[in-house]
Amino acid sequence: MQFDNKQIKIAKIPSKGRALVATTAIKKGDLLVTVDASPPLPASKNNNASIVVLLDDKLLTGTHCGVCLGDSSWGATDLKCCINCNQLYICKNCNYYHNKRECKAYQAFYEENDTEEHAFMADDTTLMRQLIRLLSQENYAAILENISILEHHYEKESEENKYKIKQISKYVMNLMLPNIISSVESSALLWQQLIETSARFSANEILISQPWRWRKTSIFNLGTEDVGIGVFINASFANHSCKPNAHYTFEKGPTFMLIALEDIEKNEEISISYTSLYQSTQNRQMELEATYHFKCNCLRCVPSLKDKIEHKHYFDKSIDEMPINDGRSDTSTMNSYSKIIDGQQRALSLVGDNKFGSARQILQSLNIKKLKRALSSDNNIILHATRMMQIGLAHIQNDHMYVNSWVEKVKGYLNNASMYNEYSTWILWLNVIKLFHGTNNHAGSNGKLTYLNEIGLLYGAKLQDYISQELLSKSKENLAKRKRNNNNNNNNMTGKKQKKRKMS
Repeated sequence: MQFDNKQIKIAKIPSKGRALVATTAIKKGDLLVTVDASPPLPASKNNNASIVVLLDDKLLTGTHCGVCLGDSSWGATDLKCCINCNQLYICKNCNYYHNKRECKAYQAFYEENDTEEHAFMADDTTLMRQLIRLLSQENYAAILENISILEHHYEKESEENKYKIKQISKYVMNLMLPNIISSVESSALLWQQLIETSARFSANEILISQPWRWRKTSIFNLGTEDVGIGVFINASFANHSCKPNAHYTFEKGPTFMLIALEDIEKNEEISISYTSLYQSTQNRQMELEATYHFKCNCLRCVPSLKDKIEHKHYFDKSIDEMPINDGRSDTSTMNSYSKIIDGQQRALSLVGDNKFGSARQILQSLNIKKLKRALSSDNNIILHATRMMQIGLAHIQNDHMYVNSWVEKVKGYLNNASMYNEYSTWILWLNVIKLFHGTNNHAGSNGKLTYLNEIGLLYGAKLQDYISQELLSKSKENLAKRKRNNNNNNNNMTGKKQKKRKMS
């Protein structure tokens, strides 16, 4: 496998298997891997097997293209629902890629809606749609061969998952290829290939997200919103660490970029995170074992002896591990937490309808102080996330005073709670958000340049330019607003003077 630079290579590491390793010293912010997903061609021997499939996570919402995953901010225009299958919105640049095979498969599936088999498939259509997209390509056999270089861990799946994979693979095979399979033997071989490919999807797919969004489905992901999934073959060899030295992001469109989070030495492994880092060790381990079938032994999960007391204090005080000091039961605490999370989600759903006042009322009604007393910790991740949610709503509502006062408080909490700089992303986004609400949004501000340079370093120049333009627009908007207010005040003063003259 060749990469587009000579800074990294694939190497075998004992107990880990294949991994990405630095071949030279790497600086923070260096771009290590780029996988260009535009146009969204499937993997083949002619394009270096870079991408297997891109799949939208917003089926039939009309907000993103079902092929390139783009919306207006990512360059997708004229989104229209397919008139034949009535299941995908396609932008004008992607009509070709939603081919007849995929369209007919969607028609057949969604028209057959009164059987138990259909109900089973419809429970979660992600895997089914991945296989349909793959098999709809003329060169699907080459795609199956290319993705076979990735691990699948099928044998480690639960019996329930194995049954699901088998059933969906067989259903899609029969749906897509009734006229291509020439024998029982070839049918059995293809079925086995699809089973293993399905497991490879599970082990290697990556969420594609748009930056500079407030994600409505998770309180632990500031500034991103998932719009789809993809399998980027030559990016799939990066192993996991709960203290990663690299991360991935997406430029304008679902173009994958792997970027160094810190300086990396020659021959050092390059790692990313497969899960949210803002969880307890126990919860991270459970998720990694359930989804990826391994136990993490990184510094955060297995700290050195001198770090164990600090590590326990900062990272393992999650809702299911906190000692309750006020006599309340764990169940009661969990109920309080659930009510707050539910309330936050209801508030965010109202934001989408521009009902900011109602959203704020919901947040104000949540008894966060009560939960804080139950948790007995200023550093608890649930409290961090709750504060971030409040700032997010205030940011969307342009509540400048609330944002500026709380950003500094929350940054203090996060800095105090951090051991391995794991909250650096949150702090960076908070600094940028505060720029939108400060009184000194003029160009040349040292703080502004520092934060935007950091954004450019870790997320790319395009996002840096986008935020710069947003800041400039916001600054002009605030200036115009001040002028209108001054004019209104002057008009009011003139009116009062004229009124006095009349009275006299």
